[in-house]
Amino acid sequence: MKFINKKLILFGFMAFPAMAAAYAAAHNGGPTLLESINTGMWQFRAVGGGPTGTAVNRLCVGNPKKLAQIQHASANCEQFIVRSTPKILEISYSCSGQGQGNSWIRKEANNILHIQSRGISRGAPFSFAIEARQSGGC
Repeated sequence: MKFINKKLILFGFMAFPAMAAAYAAAHNGGPTLLESINTGMWQFRAVGGGPTGTAVNRLCVGNPKKLAQIQHASANCEQFIVRSTPKILEISYSCSGQGQGNSWIRKEANNILHIQSRGISRGAPFSFAIEARQSGGC
């Protein structure tokens, strides 16, 4: 029994650096979706047709984080990245006195993103699913 416990303890000490490195790469050191989004003009189209449900139908993006808060595009919001990989971003944000939201962005190609967002804007709920396409510079 003592032998097994020593092996488990040894395994734990050996595995910890590898787990810590994997966590750091996923959360800090590795490339993220935000780092790969191009700046410029992005146009939005509702998934399934119809109106987009967004506050704007196109947005000049200088900071890719603005794509995570389309409904509050002109607001200065505090953002919290829940999950970020090279292809997927989940972000929660709060805009003092103007509302809050949660957004999920999936990268299909360098110039095509799928964005779902929901939250509260100006005291009213919003929810939309759009395809965003980069259409050039601003």
